[in-house]
Amino acid sequence: ADDNCDTSVDVTQSPTGLVAGNQTITLTATDDAGNTATCTFEVEVEDNTPPTLACPSSITRDFNANCQYVMQDHTALATSLADNCSSLLVVSQSPSVGTSIGAASSTVTLTVTDESGNSADCAITLSLEDNTAPTVVCPSNQTVSVDANCDISLSDYTGLVSATDNCPDISTVTVTQSPTIGTAFDLNSDPTVTVTMTASDGTNSSTCTFDVLLEDEIAPTLACPNDISVTGNANCEFTAGNYTGLVDAEAGTSDNCDAALTYTQS
Repeated sequence: ADDNCDTSVDVTQSPTGLVAGNQTITLTATDDAGNTATCTFEVEVEDNTPPTLACPSSITRDFNANCQYVMQDHTALATSLADNCSSLLVVSQSPSVGTSIGAASSTVTLTVTDESGNSADCAITLSLEDNTAPTVVCPSNQTVSVDANCDISLSDYTGLVSATDNCPDISTVTVTQSPTIGTAFDLNSDPTVTVTMTASDGTNSSTCTFDVLLEDEIAPTLACPNDISVTGNANCEFTAGNYTGLVDAEAGTSDNCDAALTYTQS
């Protein structure tokens, strides 16, 4: 600062000290006579410090019916947002909302950006689980003939079951049967057997049922009495008696299921 009279001009500044944000600096020159002159200039603050944020280390979500996870908005998981200059911080995420994810494990990245373009991010491990049970469809009721002992040995019906899962590339569906294959049943005590089929993907399971109906298609054996002789009347006729009582059980009359047979005569 120069003056026409004073060789020493006082110069003051406003503002001084610690100030925030962009500032207009005013310098004032004052001579001994109290005359003043001012000039101004701008000081622009440059922010090169990124903001800060915190994220959870991991989250777990479920696969949908198509074994996909449609990305939701997880920006609210960013916490402890702070910046040295900006009051307006924007949080974004990658992958974006609506993206379909098929892998069991992936990463969600949250990014916070300040008004100066500085940014910081954090990573969240996204674990996906299959909590959808397989679908299982049982066959219609099955009719099975008993053997000579009036029994059946339960067959393997797993091949008649239709079972599908929403995540076939991740899980293998197994089908089990109850009662188990080979279980014996008797027509007299269990004429109808309810079979339960269970489809499991290792984590989730579902069931269906059908009935196995036992039937006897084996005819009884009949041992008739020996021939008998009767005396005819004047017309060479005779009245047939009730010969059912002559059936000899010990001679081989029997049935595989019925202990008491009914006899008719003709």
